Amino acid sequence: MKLKIKKILRWAFLDIYKTITEILYGGIFYITLTFPKIGTLSIWKWTLVTIKPIAFFDAHKLLKVKPFKIEYTSSSPKYFDEDTTDKQYKKYYEDNVYIAYNATVNNNSSLILFDDDLALYKPSNISENSNYKLTDGSVLFYKNKQCLIRSNKEVRHIDHGINLVINYSLNYYHIIFELIPKFYYLKQLDINNDIPIIADSSLQEIPNFNFLLKFFSGKRKILYTNKFEQIKVDNLYILPEATIIPPNFRDITLIKGSDFLFDFKAIKWIREKLLENKPNNSHPKRIFLSRQNATYRRECNEDEVFGILRNYDFEKVYPEKMTISEQVSVFNSAEFIVGVSGAAFSNLLFCSKGCNVICLTNYNLDISIFSTIAKWLDINFSYFYDRSKSLTSKSDLHDSFKVELHRLREYIETK
Repeated sequence: MKLKIKKILRWAFLDIYKTITEILYGGIFYITLTFPKIGTLSIWKWTLVTIKPIAFFDAHKLLKVKPFKIEYTSSSPKYFDEDTTDKQYKKYYEDNVYIAYNATVNNNSSLILFDDDLALYKPSNISENSNYKLTDGSVLFYKNKQCLIRSNKEVRHIDHGINLVINYSLNYYHIIFELIPKFYYLKQLDINNDIPIIADSSLQEIPNFNFLLKFFSGKRKILYTNKFEQIKVDNLYILPEATIIPPNFRDITLIKGSDFLFDFKAIKWIREKLLENKPNNSHPKRIFLSRQNATYRRECNEDEVFGILRNYDFEKVYPEKMTISEQVSVFNSAEFIVGVSGAAFSNLLFCSKGCNVICLTNYNLDISIFSTIAKWLDINFSYFYDRSKSLTSKSDLHDSFKVELHRLREYIETK
């Protein structure tokens, strides 16, 4: 029986391999599985496209509607027991609202597709740094600005739409800091309320994401993508980027604080809107963010860590089980927060001035995704990393690690 299964899988793999190698010739391909006695099963249709910068597209494809002058900011992280220089980065940039003509969007993807096998990726700085790596929900392969993308068979056609489909749409951090801030720019535009928002299916399926989308979209209609279709739009509005966050990195040792940039005007607007609606409930002042219900990524000795923290009046909380309003209220009330680095730290956005925060992590990296928010809000934020782990070019942001309990105890006792 095992031999038969291996034989079937080998045949299927060879067929996939043969199909993929054909991308060297360009064009459209169907990825298929061929099974003996069963036949051929078509899985996805794929298209080879070339990513071009915004400047490449003329007004017949991409029309500027309104400019926004944005001041982006980033602040370097601090590590416990490490002498680190407090660096701040600023970048002034003019982004625009655009209308893309005859453009197509895919589920869980930041790519905007055009008919002549061209694509736009916003933010377009993916090509500015050789260490940036494009990982996207619709991309199978990416090299030299060419990528093989999923182009699903069914196409839904609409006249007008506002694009809010992004990559990593299953991740709370990217929803809070990449997607929702786009409403800050949208509210400043005179776009007919009959023109719908186009959003990823995850924002319909995940209750907290759905709440955020509906809270900020108001009465505007929402169209959701799905895994089995593309949406082609005659006139697609593309909004500015409130944050610059590379999708991934080839070598994490080369990450710089300036790789991550935030427009605090947009971020402040989100914070104020959500704080206005928080419940005034009583919450623990010292909290530990559990990851017991999270994925395997960034595993650590959580039980041992909490064994220490409970002696200092910390209570374990599970942010993923809370509503958005509850998360806002819990973090706003907290005076001391400890947890493993992850999307739950997006809620630093709602913390009060002077809150103490320890973010447990694997490596000492110049990564500013949380430290920038902490610096802006005057939060006492420090990373606490595993000194026993060696950082190399093969290391991964999601590697497991172990917290040194005696060092953690020493730090807690100083607060």
